[in-house]
Amino acid sequence: MRFTFKTGMEYINKLRMIAYSFLAAPLAVFVALYLKTGKAETLNPLLPPDMVFPVSFGLFILYVGLLVYSYIFYAMRIKGARSEQPLRQKLRKYAAIAVIRLFYLEMATAACLAGAFVAGQKAFLALFVVLLFIFSIENPSLYRVARQLRLTKAEKDTLFSVDGVD
Repeated sequence: MRFTFKTGMEYINKLRMIAYSFLAAPLAVFVALYLKTGKAETLNPLLPPDMVFPVSFGLFILYVGLLVYSYIFYAMRIKGARSEQPLRQKLRKYAAIAVIRLFYLEMATAACLAGAFVAGQKAFLALFVVLLFIFSIENPSLYRVARQLRLTKAEKDTLFSVDGVD
């Protein structure tokens, strides 16, 4: 993926569009499934009764695993992005890390939706709301990128400049 941008605002807008795309897909699936089932109170599992618990447990473990791994992945990779030079390369590396992290969160939302609509477990709807909250916290901004990359004052000035990133 070639992540091209001229200014910090163009960079953050592209990163936000990717984040919103990752958020829009599960929301669209949720709305479609919710409208199909009628109400959350009427969630009926599509699985045989003896399979509901093992599948629900497996999906919950998958959910937690993806959520935890997204943070571990980020923590392992952000140090490498901080050491990149010049600023443009540092920002590209950060974007790649952010996109992969959002992908893991996206897969966790898929596990939630499967748990809610395939296994018929309402608790997964609450976990889905938790993920929506996490997505809102992870929404990229110039300040967040500058803080997470621990940019120098000169790099921050360049990032926030309307003249562009070299």
